[in-house]
Amino acid sequence: MYNITQQLEDKSIFNDMAFPRLVSYPRTGSHWLRMMLEVHLGMPSYVQSFFDPSPTQCWGFHIHNRLIEEPHHTEGPVVGLKNVIYLYRDPIDTVFSQLRYEKKLSPSWSGEENERLIQDVEKISQEYYTHLERWLFNNDDVDNFMSLTYEDLKDDPVEKLMAISTFLGAGGTVDAASEAVRRCDKSLTKKLTPHDNNALNDQSLNRPDQYTDQKQLFTARYGNKIVEKFKSVYHVK
Repeated sequence: MYNITQQLEDKSIFNDMAFPRLVSYPRTGSHWLRMMLEVHLGMPSYVQSFFDPSPTQCWGFHIHNRLIEEPHHTEGPVVGLKNVIYLYRDPIDTVFSQLRYEKKLSPSWSGEENERLIQDVEKISQEYYTHLERWLFNNDDVDNFMSLTYEDLKDDPVEKLMAISTFLGAGGTVDAASEAVRRCDKSLTKKLTPHDNNALNDQSLNRPDQYTDQKQLFTARYGNKIVEKFKSVYHVK
């Protein structure tokens, strides 16, 4: 993966409110989506390129805007954007994955309760709730808005890539979308994110049964509470 942050300043992206933004809370599938879009459209998004060390054109700018009330200065304006694609994911999966990513939930955790974990679950849940509330239900400041879920992207990635291409007016083809889906699997994601050992949970890739078992334990203990908290902003299909 190549850092192309400098181009943001060189091309005054922060000042271009019409330049498309992909917004996603952490752990909702943005690495995979951006990889596929780079293959599909033949150009990356800022601030990272997966395949081209010196791209001359980018289709958009990915930001997390993780803390809605405290936007990070490195992501530029987050209000009054003209074109936004919002990627989101089931809250239980997102909270679980974020806990693992931040090492607040050990790979050896076997379902026991503790006060610190309760606090961490609540903290991340509240962050993500606020994120969904803002971007799904309070986006009137955005002229053109498209949302998609990680789950829908998994179910029909070619169709979703084509929908994004249409939204962007980028002209991607079905053949290119199919090639992107074929190439961009979990193993490639891990290979192309050497800067971040946790970009893809190792256990989900190398020990899927253990990962699944722990996810089930987490869901059994915290799932109902998370579903109840998010019921006004996320509806389980």
